Amino acid sequence: ASHLLHTGGAPLSVIARKLPPIETLLAQSQGMTTDEILEDGVYARDETALLEGCVGALAVEPTHIKSLMRLAFIMLDNGECFAAKRFLDRAKELDPDTRGLAHSYARLGDNLMALKIPDVAIHAYKTSLGIIDDIEVREKLAVAYMDHKLYDAAGKQLEQYLGEFPQNANAWCNLGICYARLGKFDRAIDAYQTALELDPSLDEARFNLCLLYIRQNKMADLISEYLRIYARDKELAESLAPYFVDKQKVKGGKS
Repeated sequence: ASHLLHTGGAPLSVIARKLPPIETLLAQSQGMTTDEILEDGVYARDETALLEGCVGALAVEPTHIKSLMRLAFIMLDNGECFAAKRFLDRAKELDPDTRGLAHSYARLGDNLMALKIPDVAIHAYKTSLGIIDDIEVREKLAVAYMDHKLYDAAGKQLEQYLGEFPQNANAWCNLGICYARLGKFDRAIDAYQTALELDPSLDEARFNLCLLYIRQNKMADLISEYLRIYARDKELAESLAPYFVDKQKVKGGKS
């Protein structure tokens, strides 16, 4: 387990320092099964004891999947996403069909998105979906694709997601952004309008709809939506002014 507890060749600053030498862990676990060693740490309800239990179990049995997955969660709890990924990847090598891995990779994806690393998050979400096809993870994958400017891939995920959850206004707004970025302006308008039917307070969808109305010279529709924005957020409405002056600024919407 020790090489997995390193990032870029250096020990994890917080996690690794909590560990006693492997020899000490082995001595402490003499005569215990790997599950017993791990459970000792779990029942202690203490992160350091759990860490010792996991690494002790792996020192005895390097292929102990439960310990690898628990270590991954400790890493995620401490913000060590890439160390967590190594533990999950190792567990997946040992048993690609372990169902708990799907949730773990999805959580890894969430943490990576919070750190604004969408390219690695995409891999984590896709790995999760390869184990269990979860429609909510597909929406998360779509958002990661959007952050990485892969609008075609994002749109396909959102279409699939909305086929099962058509009441999600934010997903419709995101789909509108994807369509607009791909030059599918009529479909983008439909998506934004659906989003606003579901949630009239969704200003992002209304703003982006106004941008498309400017682009297509649909002035009556534009004025109607502009007045709605103005009634809710005068500053946001006034931020549309540059787009009236220069239509070249309209590139499909804010995302």
